[in-house]
Amino acid sequence: MVLGHYPIDIDHIPVLVKAGAIIPRYKGARSDALQDKSHLIMQLVPSGDSEFTLFEDDGESRAYKEQNAFAETRLAMSAPPLGTVGDIEVTVDPAVVHASYNGQVNQRSYELEVATRLAPLAVTLDGRSVQQVTSVQDFAAATEAWFFDSSLRQGVIRIKTGKQPVSSQTRFYINMDEGRPTLRQNLTRRRHT
Repeated sequence: MVLGHYPIDIDHIPVLVKAGAIIPRYKGARSDALQDKSHLIMQLVPSGDSEFTLFEDDGESRAYKEQNAFAETRLAMSAPPLGTVGDIEVTVDPAVVHASYNGQVNQRSYELEVATRLAPLAVTLDGRSVQQVTSVQDFAAATEAWFFDSSLRQGVIRIKTGKQPVSSQTRFYINMDEGRPTLRQNLTRRRHT
C-alpha cells in the first residue's frame, strides 16, 4: 500500500487511528510482568461517544481463566463529532475486580494525550481545576498538570495526575471554547478569501 502524504521509512511507520479511539497503554517494558501498571497512558482521538474496557491480570499465568483473577475498567469519552469544537469528557470507572491477582494495583496515575488542534480554556479533574503549565519541562516536573503541545501530532492536550484510587471513578473535563471556528469553517474561509 502506498500512502503518499505520510513519511514512511524504517524509523517512521504511520499508525492510522479511527476517530473516537481510546488507546490505553503502559510505558514500554520487556514483558507484561515487568509493566508498571500503576501509571496508565491513554491516547484519545475525540469524536462522539466511545468506550473501551481495559482488561488486566497478572500477565503470566492462566489464573484469569482458572480462578477468574482479573480486573476490568471501563474507559469512556464523550466529545462532539470530529471537526466540531466542543467540550470533551473522559471517565475512568471504578475497576471491577473479579478476583485478586499478583501485581494488582490499588492506585494509579493517569496521563492523557488528547488529539486536538485547539488549546482548551481549562481542564478539571473530579470537579477541581488542574494547573496549566507552559512547557514540556514544566509538564515533566509536575505531579498534576496539563499542557497543550502544538508541536506534537498537529496538537495534543497532555494531562497527568498523581495517584488515584482505582476503586473510585475519575473524571476529566476539558473545557473548549465553542465560540472559536471549527477546522472546517477555517478551511472554508481560506478558500473564499
